[in-house]
Amino acid sequence: VLLLTQASKLYNEAIKLAPDSAVLYINRAMARLANNVAPEALKDAAYVRQGYYALAGGLSASWLGVYVQLQAMSC
Repeated sequence: VLLLTQASKLYNEAIKLAPDSAVLYINRAMARLANNVAPEALKDAAYVRQGYYALAGGLSASWLGVYVQLQAMSC
């Protein structure tokens, strides 16, 4: 759990340096999900899914599956 919390904090710092990186948001979402912080993970996933970052180059079917699971968990 400590490593996942540290990972989230490091992704926060990385996002400050590269705010246009969809990969960083996706990775932070996965760290948050693994750390049982599903609402925050869903925020990151929704942000990327909205197409806010063109650099994402399209989301894979597996990532969209994770997004759907996050939505279900947040209900």
